[in-house]
Order: sequence, then C-alpha cells, then structure tokens
Amino acid sequence: AKASALQMIHHPKPFCLDVEEAPLPDHIFWSNVGMRHKTQQGGRVVALALTIVLCLFWTIIVSFIVGLSEVENLTETFPFLESWLEKAPWLAMFLNQLKPLLLVLIVGWLPPI
Repeated sequence: AKASALQMIHHPKPFCLDVEEAPLPDHIFWSNVGMRHKTQQGGRVVALALTIVLCLFWTIIVSFIVGLSEVENLTETFPFLESWLEKAPWLAMFLNQLKPLLLVLIVGWLPPI
C-alpha cells in the first residue's frame, strides 16, 4: 500500500501535491514542532545574515593574510627584511610557503559547526 500511495497522482495539476515518505524521528527538529511560522522565518533570516557577515569577515581576514605574506609587501612594511632577503635568498621562498600554513592555522581556530 505504501508503494502504491507514493506512485499515485493526487491532483490533476502535476507537482501540486507531492507525496514523500515520512522522515525518521531522528531527522526531525523537534524544537521546531509547534513553533510559529514567523518565528521560524525570523530564525532563517538571522542565520542567513550571520552567514553573510561571516563570509565577508572571512574574506577580509584572508585578504589581509595574503597581502601581508607577499614578500614585496613585507619588505615595504618591514624594511629590515630587505637586507635579510639579500643575505639569505631562500628566506623569500620560506615566507611564500607560510601563506597556506597561516590559512590552515586560522581555519583550525574556527569553532566546529
């Protein structure tokens, strides 16, 4: 009966009424059951706004780290590095390798979701 109920057309207009299997009880957000629709929509708007703010904030952090880790920008900011780079040319390659490491460290500091 369940299989035939899922295959039946319940409305003459297609996709007006879709029949799906019920979710498992573990997949239901029980705290949302009985909540007013406006409250749920407000939560979605707040979550979307926080996601946008997080994306913008993350973009600023990554741009700062990438800009700071460029060797040319570092020598402009810290003039003493220029003499170090002349004495040890391998230091420029080392500083370029630090960019991904810094980004990985920042991602590691983020709280788990």
